[in-house]
Amino acid sequence: MRPGLRIDNLCDKIGRFSVGPISLSISEGEYLAILGPTGCGKTSLLRALCGLSPHATGTVVINDEQINGLPPNKRRIGYVTQLSDLFPHMTVRDNVEFGMAYLSVSKKEKADRIARYLNLFRLDNIAAQPAATVSGGEAKRTAMARALVIEPRLLLLDEPLGMLDYNGRKVMMDILKLIHTELKTTTIHVTHDRYEAWRVADTCAVMDEGKIVQTSSVNDLFRTPKSVFVADFLGGKNIFEAEFCGKTASVPWGAVELPCPVSESKGYIVIRPERLRISPDSNKSLLCSVNSKRDCGDYIEIICGIDRENVFYMHAPYDEAVNLSVGDKISVTWATDAVHVITGQP
Repeated sequence: MRPGLRIDNLCDKIGRFSVGPISLSISEGEYLAILGPTGCGKTSLLRALCGLSPHATGTVVINDEQINGLPPNKRRIGYVTQLSDLFPHMTVRDNVEFGMAYLSVSKKEKADRIARYLNLFRLDNIAAQPAATVSGGEAKRTAMARALVIEPRLLLLDEPLGMLDYNGRKVMMDILKLIHTELKTTTIHVTHDRYEAWRVADTCAVMDEGKIVQTSSVNDLFRTPKSVFVADFLGGKNIFEAEFCGKTASVPWGAVELPCPVSESKGYIVIRPERLRISPDSNKSLLCSVNSKRDCGDYIEIICGIDRENVFYMHAPYDEAVNLSVGDKISVTWATDAVHVITGQP
Protein backbone atom coordinates (compact mmCIF):
# COMPACT_ATOMS: atom_id res chain seq x y z
CA MET A 1 0.00 0.00 0.00
CA ARG A 2 1.35 3.41 -0.90
CA PRO A 3 2.29 5.87 1.85
CA GLY A 4 -0.43 8.38 2.65
CA LEU A 5 1.67 10.51 5.00
CA ARG A 6 5.38 10.57 5.79
CA ILE A 7 6.85 12.86 8.43
CA ASP A 8 10.64 13.17 8.72
CA ASN A 9 12.28 14.95 11.65
CA LEU A 10 9.41 17.37 12.22
CA CYS A 11 10.24 19.87 14.97
CA ASP A 12 8.41 22.86 16.37
CA LYS A 13 8.90 25.19 19.32
CA ILE A 14 6.10 26.97 21.15
CA GLY A 15 7.54 29.16 23.87
CA ARG A 16 9.62 26.86 26.07
CA PHE A 17 7.88 23.71 24.83
CA SER A 18 9.42 21.70 21.99
CA VAL A 19 7.76 19.17 19.73
CA GLY A 20 9.90 16.56 18.02
CA PRO A 21 11.88 15.42 16.33
CA ILE A 22 9.01 13.29 15.04
CA SER A 23 9.27 10.77 12.21
CA LEU A 24 6.15 8.84 11.30
CA SER A 25 4.67 7.09 8.29
CA ILE A 26 1.11 5.88 7.74
CA SER A 27 -0.43 4.21 4.72
CA GLU A 28 -2.97 5.84 2.43
CA GLY A 29 -6.43 5.24 3.88
CA GLU A 30 -5.14 4.36 7.35
CA TYR A 31 -6.77 5.65 10.54
CA LEU A 32 -4.14 6.61 13.13
CA ALA A 33 -4.97 7.66 16.67
CA ILE A 34 -2.41 9.67 18.61
CA LEU A 35 -2.80 9.20 22.35
CA GLY A 36 -1.15 11.24 25.02
CA PRO A 37 -1.72 13.26 28.18
CA THR A 38 -2.81 16.88 28.12
CA GLY A 39 0.07 19.15 27.15
CA CYS A 40 2.20 16.52 25.42
CA GLY A 41 2.14 18.32 22.04
CA LYS A 42 -0.66 16.56 20.13
CA THR A 43 -2.40 19.75 18.95
CA SER A 44 0.95 21.39 18.15
CA LEU A 45 1.77 18.47 15.86
CA LEU A 46 -1.53 18.86 13.97
CA ARG A 47 -1.01 22.61 13.57
CA ALA A 48 2.46 22.01 12.17
CA LEU A 49 1.08 19.53 9.64
CA CYS A 50 -1.57 22.07 8.58
CA GLY A 51 0.97 24.81 8.04
CA LEU A 52 -0.41 26.90 10.90
CA SER A 53 2.89 26.98 12.81
CA PRO A 54 5.46 29.27 11.16
CA HIS A 55 8.41 27.85 13.10
CA ALA A 56 7.97 24.16 12.19
CA THR A 57 10.87 22.42 10.46
CA GLY A 58 11.28 19.00 8.89
CA THR A 59 9.66 17.26 5.94
CA VAL A 60 5.99 16.42 5.43
CA VAL A 61 4.98 14.35 2.39
CA ILE A 62 1.36 13.51 1.50
CA ASN A 63 0.69 11.04 -1.33
CA ASP A 64 4.29 11.46 -2.56
CA GLU A 65 4.06 15.29 -2.67
CA GLN A 66 6.20 17.35 -0.32
CA ILE A 67 4.00 20.08 1.14
CA ASN A 68 6.60 22.07 3.09
CA GLY A 69 6.22 25.76 2.36
CA LEU A 70 2.68 25.47 1.02
CA PRO A 71 0.12 27.75 2.69
CA PRO A 72 -2.65 25.97 4.63
CA ASN A 73 -5.26 26.43 1.89
CA LYS A 74 -3.01 24.70 -0.67
CA ARG A 75 -2.30 21.56 1.37
CA ARG A 76 -5.71 19.88 0.93
CA ILE A 77 -5.84 18.94 4.59
CA GLY A 78 -9.14 18.81 6.46
CA TYR A 79 -8.81 19.98 10.06
CA VAL A 80 -11.44 19.73 12.81
CA THR A 81 -10.47 21.63 15.95
CA GLN A 82 -11.53 20.85 19.50
CA LEU A 83 -14.17 23.61 19.48
CA SER A 84 -15.48 22.92 15.91
CA ASP A 85 -15.16 26.66 15.09
CA LEU A 86 -18.38 27.01 13.12
CA PHE A 87 -19.66 30.39 11.93
CA PRO A 88 -22.64 30.82 14.28
CA HIS A 89 -24.57 33.25 12.04
CA MET A 90 -24.39 30.90 9.04
CA THR A 91 -26.57 27.87 8.46
CA VAL A 92 -25.29 24.33 8.76
CA ARG A 93 -25.33 24.03 4.96
CA ASP A 94 -23.42 27.30 4.50
CA ASN A 95 -20.79 26.18 7.02
CA VAL A 96 -20.27 22.98 5.06
CA GLU A 97 -20.12 24.92 1.78
CA PHE A 98 -17.52 27.27 3.26
CA GLY A 99 -15.08 24.39 3.31
CA MET A 100 -15.03 24.57 -0.49
CA ALA A 101 -14.27 28.30 -0.65
CA TYR A 102 -10.81 27.72 -2.14
CA LEU A 103 -11.76 24.89 -4.53
CA SER A 104 -12.23 25.41 -8.26
CA VAL A 105 -15.23 23.17 -8.94
CA SER A 106 -18.42 23.57 -10.94
CA LYS A 107 -21.67 24.65 -9.28
CA LYS A 108 -23.11 21.17 -9.89
CA GLU A 109 -20.17 19.37 -8.32
CA LYS A 110 -20.26 21.75 -5.36
CA ALA A 111 -23.98 21.13 -4.85
CA ASP A 112 -23.53 17.37 -5.23
CA ARG A 113 -20.73 17.26 -2.69
CA ILE A 114 -22.59 19.37 -0.15
CA ALA A 115 -25.66 17.14 -0.47
CA ARG A 116 -23.53 14.02 -0.11
CA TYR A 117 -21.77 15.12 3.06
CA LEU A 118 -24.89 16.53 4.67
CA ASN A 119 -26.42 13.10 4.13
CA LEU A 120 -23.35 11.17 5.33
CA PHE A 121 -23.30 13.07 8.61
CA ARG A 122 -27.10 12.99 9.07
CA LEU A 123 -27.45 16.75 8.76
CA ASP A 124 -30.15 17.01 6.08
CA ASN A 125 -32.93 17.85 8.50
CA ILE A 126 -31.00 20.71 10.14
CA ALA A 127 -29.20 22.05 7.06
CA ALA A 128 -31.17 25.31 7.12
CA GLN A 129 -30.67 25.96 10.85
CA PRO A 130 -28.17 28.59 12.05
CA ALA A 131 -25.11 26.87 13.49
CA ALA A 132 -25.64 28.74 16.77
CA THR A 133 -28.83 26.72 17.40
CA VAL A 134 -27.52 23.17 16.93
CA SER A 135 -26.44 20.71 19.62
CA GLY A 136 -22.84 19.84 20.42
CA GLY A 137 -23.03 16.58 18.48
CA GLU A 138 -24.59 18.30 15.47
CA ALA A 139 -21.88 20.97 15.56
CA LYS A 140 -19.20 18.27 15.52
CA ARG A 141 -20.83 16.52 12.58
CA THR A 142 -21.08 19.84 10.73
CA ALA A 143 -17.39 20.57 11.32
CA MET A 144 -16.44 17.11 10.07
CA ALA A 145 -18.63 17.47 6.98
CA ARG A 146 -16.98 20.84 6.27
CA ALA A 147 -13.52 19.26 6.60
CA LEU A 148 -14.35 16.30 4.37
CA VAL A 149 -16.34 18.10 1.65
CA ILE A 150 -13.04 19.25 0.12
CA GLU A 151 -12.15 15.54 -0.21
CA PRO A 152 -8.83 16.06 1.57
CA ARG A 153 -5.74 13.94 1.20
CA LEU A 154 -5.40 13.99 4.98
CA LEU A 155 -8.00 14.52 7.72
CA LEU A 156 -6.87 15.80 11.14
CA LEU A 157 -9.23 15.46 14.11
CA ASP A 158 -8.22 17.25 17.31
CA GLU A 159 -10.09 15.76 20.29
CA PRO A 160 -13.22 15.53 18.09
CA LEU A 161 -15.36 13.91 20.80
CA GLY A 162 -14.09 15.85 23.80
CA MET A 163 -17.10 18.16 24.18
CA LEU A 164 -19.75 15.43 23.87
CA ASP A 165 -21.62 13.48 26.53
CA TYR A 166 -21.20 9.72 26.93
CA ASN A 167 -23.98 8.70 24.52
CA GLY A 168 -22.97 11.37 22.03
CA ARG A 169 -19.42 10.05 22.05
CA LYS A 170 -20.57 6.49 21.38
CA VAL A 171 -22.76 7.63 18.46
CA MET A 172 -19.97 9.74 16.99
CA MET A 173 -17.44 6.90 17.25
CA ASP A 174 -19.78 4.69 15.21
CA ILE A 175 -20.27 7.46 12.64
CA LEU A 176 -16.52 8.02 12.32
CA LYS A 177 -15.90 4.31 11.81
CA LEU A 178 -18.65 3.96 9.20
CA ILE A 179 -17.59 7.05 7.27
CA HIS A 180 -13.94 6.04 7.27
CA THR A 181 -14.91 2.61 5.97
CA GLU A 182 -16.73 4.31 3.08
CA LEU A 183 -14.36 7.19 2.26
CA LYS A 184 -11.02 5.67 3.34
CA THR A 185 -9.54 9.12 3.97
CA THR A 186 -6.11 9.02 5.60
CA THR A 187 -6.86 10.20 9.12
CA ILE A 188 -5.04 11.31 12.26
CA HIS A 189 -7.28 11.40 15.33
CA VAL A 190 -5.83 13.03 18.45
CA THR A 191 -7.25 12.02 21.83
CA HIS A 192 -6.34 11.30 25.44
CA ASP A 193 -9.07 8.63 25.69
CA ARG A 194 -7.68 5.12 25.17
CA TYR A 195 -11.14 3.57 24.68
CA GLU A 196 -11.89 6.08 21.92
CA ALA A 197 -8.65 5.19 20.15
CA TRP A 198 -9.36 1.48 20.49
CA ARG A 199 -12.84 1.90 18.97
CA VAL A 200 -11.96 3.95 15.89
CA ALA A 201 -8.32 3.46 14.91
CA ASP A 202 -6.28 0.91 12.95
CA THR A 203 -2.99 2.10 14.38
CA CYS A 204 -2.03 3.97 17.56
CA ALA A 205 0.87 6.21 18.49
CA VAL A 206 1.56 7.33 22.06
CA MET A 207 3.03 10.79 22.56
CA ASP A 208 4.84 12.15 25.61
CA GLU A 209 6.67 15.43 26.15
CA GLY A 210 6.62 16.34 22.46
CA LYS A 211 7.80 12.98 21.13
CA ILE A 212 6.19 9.80 19.85
CA VAL A 213 7.33 7.01 22.15
CA GLN A 214 5.58 3.99 20.56
CA THR A 215 3.58 3.21 17.42
CA SER A 216 1.89 -0.07 16.54
CA SER A 217 -1.47 -1.65 15.80
CA VAL A 218 -4.13 -0.89 18.40
CA ASN A 219 -4.13 -4.42 19.83
CA ASP A 220 -0.33 -4.68 19.97
CA LEU A 221 -0.04 -1.32 21.68
CA PHE A 222 -2.43 -2.27 24.46
CA ARG A 223 -1.02 -5.78 24.92
CA THR A 224 2.71 -5.15 24.47
CA PRO A 225 3.66 -1.65 25.70
CA LYS A 226 7.37 -0.94 25.42
CA SER A 227 7.68 1.26 28.50
CA VAL A 228 6.17 1.75 31.93
CA PHE A 229 4.81 5.13 30.81
CA VAL A 230 2.91 3.58 27.91
CA ALA A 231 1.65 0.66 30.02
CA ASP A 232 0.40 3.00 32.74
CA PHE A 233 -1.17 5.49 30.33
CA LEU A 234 -3.05 2.69 28.58
CA GLY A 235 -4.48 1.38 31.84
CA GLY A 236 -2.05 -1.43 32.62
CA LYS A 237 -2.17 -0.43 36.30
CA ASN A 238 -0.68 -3.68 37.63
CA ILE A 239 2.98 -2.80 37.06
CA PHE A 240 5.65 -4.32 39.32
CA GLU A 241 9.44 -4.11 39.42
CA ALA A 242 10.93 -7.53 38.74
CA GLU A 243 14.16 -9.51 38.65
CA PHE A 244 14.26 -12.16 35.94
CA CYS A 245 15.75 -15.64 35.92
CA GLY A 246 14.80 -17.55 32.79
CA LYS A 247 11.00 -17.97 32.80
CA THR A 248 10.52 -16.67 36.34
CA ALA A 249 10.13 -13.12 37.62
CA SER A 250 10.72 -12.25 41.25
CA VAL A 251 8.41 -9.42 42.31
CA PRO A 252 7.90 -7.76 45.72
CA TRP A 253 5.14 -10.19 46.67
CA GLY A 254 6.46 -13.47 45.23
CA ALA A 255 7.37 -15.24 41.99
CA VAL A 256 5.55 -15.09 38.64
CA GLU A 257 5.81 -17.52 35.74
CA LEU A 258 6.64 -15.81 32.44
CA PRO A 259 5.40 -16.83 28.97
CA CYS A 260 9.00 -17.07 27.69
CA PRO A 261 12.56 -16.78 29.06
CA VAL A 262 13.97 -13.27 29.60
CA SER A 263 17.70 -12.65 29.16
CA GLU A 264 17.83 -9.32 31.00
CA SER A 265 18.21 -9.35 34.76
CA LYS A 266 15.83 -6.54 35.76
CA GLY A 267 12.72 -4.80 34.49
CA TYR A 268 8.98 -4.79 35.05
CA ILE A 269 5.98 -7.04 34.58
CA VAL A 270 2.52 -5.81 33.60
CA ILE A 271 -0.80 -7.65 34.01
CA ARG A 272 -3.82 -5.79 32.67
CA PRO A 273 -6.85 -5.62 35.03
CA GLU A 274 -9.14 -7.44 32.60
CA ARG A 275 -6.79 -10.45 32.50
CA LEU A 276 -7.16 -11.18 36.24
CA ARG A 277 -9.75 -13.70 37.41
CA ILE A 278 -11.28 -14.83 40.69
CA SER A 279 -10.32 -18.48 41.19
CA PRO A 280 -12.11 -21.14 43.24
CA ASP A 281 -8.80 -23.00 43.63
CA SER A 282 -6.78 -21.26 46.34
CA ASN A 283 -3.83 -23.62 45.80
CA LYS A 284 -3.17 -22.22 42.29
CA SER A 285 -3.73 -18.54 42.93
CA LEU A 286 -2.83 -15.57 45.08
CA LEU A 287 -4.81 -14.81 48.21
CA CYS A 288 -5.91 -11.15 48.41
CA SER A 289 -8.29 -8.94 50.38
CA VAL A 290 -10.96 -6.82 48.70
CA ASN A 291 -9.89 -3.26 49.52
CA SER A 292 -12.59 -1.59 47.41
CA LYS A 293 -15.08 -2.34 44.64
CA ARG A 294 -16.81 -0.12 42.09
CA ASP A 295 -19.65 -1.07 39.76
CA CYS A 296 -18.69 0.02 36.23
CA GLY A 297 -21.78 -1.39 34.54
CA ASP A 298 -20.42 -4.24 32.43
CA TYR A 299 -17.70 -5.16 34.94
CA ILE A 300 -16.78 -4.48 38.56
CA GLU A 301 -13.46 -2.87 39.36
CA ILE A 302 -11.88 -4.40 42.45
CA ILE A 303 -8.74 -3.22 44.20
CA CYS A 304 -7.21 -6.30 45.83
CA GLY A 305 -4.64 -5.96 48.58
CA ILE A 306 -1.83 -8.52 48.67
CA ASP A 307 -0.30 -6.69 51.62
CA ARG A 308 -0.16 -3.08 52.74
CA GLU A 309 2.12 -1.98 49.90
CA ASN A 310 1.10 -4.16 46.95
CA VAL A 311 -2.31 -4.12 45.27
CA PHE A 312 -3.91 -5.47 42.11
CA TYR A 313 -6.56 -3.76 40.02
CA MET A 314 -9.06 -6.26 38.61
CA HIS A 315 -11.94 -5.87 36.16
CA ALA A 316 -14.10 -8.79 37.26
CA PRO A 317 -17.20 -10.05 35.44
CA TYR A 318 -20.32 -8.67 37.11
CA ASP A 319 -21.80 -12.04 38.08
CA GLU A 320 -18.56 -13.17 39.74
CA ALA A 321 -18.05 -10.08 41.87
CA VAL A 322 -21.43 -8.50 42.56
CA ASN A 323 -21.80 -10.18 45.97
CA LEU A 324 -18.28 -9.42 47.23
CA SER A 325 -17.81 -7.01 50.12
CA VAL A 326 -14.85 -4.94 51.27
CA GLY A 327 -12.71 -7.11 53.53
CA ASP A 328 -13.59 -10.41 51.80
CA LYS A 329 -10.74 -12.78 50.95
CA ILE A 330 -10.51 -13.87 47.31
CA SER A 331 -8.11 -15.97 45.27
CA VAL A 332 -6.78 -14.14 42.22
CA THR A 333 -5.27 -15.88 39.19
CA TRP A 334 -4.22 -15.15 35.59
CA ALA A 335 -2.98 -17.01 32.54
CA THR A 336 0.77 -17.11 31.96
CA ASP A 337 0.39 -15.27 28.64
CA ALA A 338 -1.30 -12.37 30.50
CA VAL A 339 2.11 -11.39 31.91
CA HIS A 340 3.91 -8.80 29.78
CA VAL A 341 7.60 -8.03 30.33
CA ILE A 342 9.18 -4.59 29.99
CA THR A 343 12.95 -4.28 30.02
CA GLY A 344 15.29 -1.34 29.60
CA GLN A 345 14.31 2.19 30.54
CA PRO A 346 10.87 2.74 32.11
